[in-house]
Amino acid sequence: MSARSLPLSVHYALLFGFLGVFTPFGPVWLESRGLTPSQIALITSATIWARLFFVPFAGEIADSTGRLRLIIAVLAVGAIAALLPLPFQTSFWPILALGALALGFHSAITPISETITLSHTRTGQIDYGRVRLWGSLGFCGVAAAMGPVIDTLGPDAIPWAMLALVTALLLGVVTLPARSSPAGRLAQKPTKRVHPTGTTRALLTSPFMLVFLVTSGCLLASHATYFGFSTIHWSRTGSDALTSGLLWSEALLAEGVLFFFGAAIVRRFAPLGLLGISALTGVMRWVLMAATSDPLVLMFSQLLQAGTFACAHLGAMYILVRNVKPEMSARAQAIYFMVCPCLFLGGSIVLSGPLYDTFGQKAYLADVIWSAAGGLGVMVLAVMMRRLPTQSRALSHEPMVRS
Repeated sequence: MSARSLPLSVHYALLFGFLGVFTPFGPVWLESRGLTPSQIALITSATIWARLFFVPFAGEIADSTGRLRLIIAVLAVGAIAALLPLPFQTSFWPILALGALALGFHSAITPISETITLSHTRTGQIDYGRVRLWGSLGFCGVAAAMGPVIDTLGPDAIPWAMLALVTALLLGVVTLPARSSPAGRLAQKPTKRVHPTGTTRALLTSPFMLVFLVTSGCLLASHATYFGFSTIHWSRTGSDALTSGLLWSEALLAEGVLFFFGAAIVRRFAPLGLLGISALTGVMRWVLMAATSDPLVLMFSQLLQAGTFACAHLGAMYILVRNVKPEMSARAQAIYFMVCPCLFLGGSIVLSGPLYDTFGQKAYLADVIWSAAGGLGVMVLAVMMRRLPTQSRALSHEPMVRS
């Protein structure tokens, strides 16, 4: 592991280790506070929608100042300030406000971290998938470790674990590399890289980019019931926190394996092909989870996380890195994170609350529809790549690389 890869790998492990506490077990802590499924869904969605303010604001500052590590540190301090009073709250509105602030600050770190990592990917200094792998491993390890902790100490340990992880992330910021200059090894070779017109408006008005954002958003939205209520549902069907943590760890381990071989997989299937794989595996996975809670079936369905989420994320990141020039990358990342995880996933989680309250396990069938819609979007993108002028779909007058 290179001098650049090691600190980035540790950073991703801590960044996503935080989510290894919040995503599987945050709803459990909320339920322990006496909140209803609809309230849990609203709070979970609010923590996602907070990105609509924090992510673009941080992205604009990152692009204009270039001081990415300082901005990450400021965001981490903000998350710590919001998390400190959270363990002492017992009612809906304070939890909603503090949770949205904490996750808003924390989520804005991700696109800036991706900007640093992708800058070194462009110059050939690191393999993005193998660095991003450590995010999945961090999530996996923390989720598995939290199971026995919660079984022993109860749900009250959950916000304290989140606070500890974001504090460790803050302490590690000084070790991160700066954003790479374009004078790296690959930048010296002539490449068919696609460039935007230079404005955020151009990113938001390109037909290809708009369909890409809707497609990726649908693929992420298909995880709504899973992210919002899977741990609660498993506990209601007899699983303890350790079992739930291991199931989440299995899913993230499957993600990690795919990220480890990410560069080869992208060469084999192309980024657009990975989005198609995400749609197909999503339909299969959510049908299975709507049909049964059998532990063996759950173990198999968790492996499909590599298809439903990791393929969607890896494909989306490579589409962005091939379609946006370096000086616009933080803004493009911010737009992606605002539209796909925020608007689409956040909105679908709000819908999942009443659906789970009414239909229980059958709420996963709504996620089948999201995956199918994403698959339709992939087909539209494929047609657009054949029929639209290059500049209309890729924000460039240069030929588009294989997508």
